[in-house]
Amino acid sequence: MNSFPKSERLNSKIKIDKLFGNGYSFVLEDFKVYFSVSEQKVPSVSILISAPKKLEPKAVERNKIKRLIREAYRLNKTILTTKLVDRKVEVNIAFILLKSDFADDKSVEQKIKLILLRLTEEI
Repeated sequence: MNSFPKSERLNSKIKIDKLFGNGYSFVLEDFKVYFSVSEQKVPSVSILISAPKKLEPKAVERNKIKRLIREAYRLNKTILTTKLVDRKVEVNIAFILLKSDFADDKSVEQKIKLILLRLTEEI
């Protein structure tokens, strides 16, 4: 089941501060990825997507890019969630855009797949 419910969106100020303050990061392709792992009773993954105004001044284009990233994550999140079923950890992830020149949705999806594969290795 490929869905993206509200519970998978990272919107807690406290968790976001912990993610950027104490989390790990890496740069891959056109994204900077921050992630943090913490022990919980129930395994969960929450994501945050950021497209800076400095890179793409038009809100319409920023929102389009965020929609593409969200859809690519939704389709490929099983790469990450299958590894976390056995472990009881909470993973918070932030995707921050570094370049805004995407050719199409397939290129975004390939980049998100690479990011998720690297995250499974590092977690």
